[in-house]
Amino acid sequence: MIRSGTSKRAITQWTKQSAPGQGPQYIEVPKNWKVLVVEDALARQLQFRDWLGSNTRIVARVSDAVDALRSETYDLVMLDRDLGFGEFGETVAAEMVNMGFKGEVIIHSANPTGAEMILRVLSDAKIKAKIVPFTLLGLIRS
Repeated sequence: MIRSGTSKRAITQWTKQSAPGQGPQYIEVPKNWKVLVVEDALARQLQFRDWLGSNTRIVARVSDAVDALRSETYDLVMLDRDLGFGEFGETVAAEMVNMGFKGEVIIHSANPTGAEMILRVLSDAKIKAKIVPFTLLGLIRS
């Protein structure tokens, strides 16, 4: 559970989890959390919208992600690595570090090497982050 009730918690447990690599990892996201999704693929954007609802902000470009992070405080950022247009999630992660981001991050990239690079940037700055490839991800609003 990412957060229970009104108190913030780290990403400490999955609500349901199959054996590693054998099925989806469902993550419970509180309804009152502000969520930013950084994802360029339309099909995945639609899946995030279905999982998280219409009040979730979804952006496809690095500049839009940075603008969103500067304009609002987010509890959770869902971050892809390969964003198209020659843009990468590491740039967003570096900006999050520079801004002193205090929320949590789930890196949902299918690119394992790229996801590890983002995780390293965030972990070095003590930002709570986990890698869950999109193909193994399930989100539940609670």
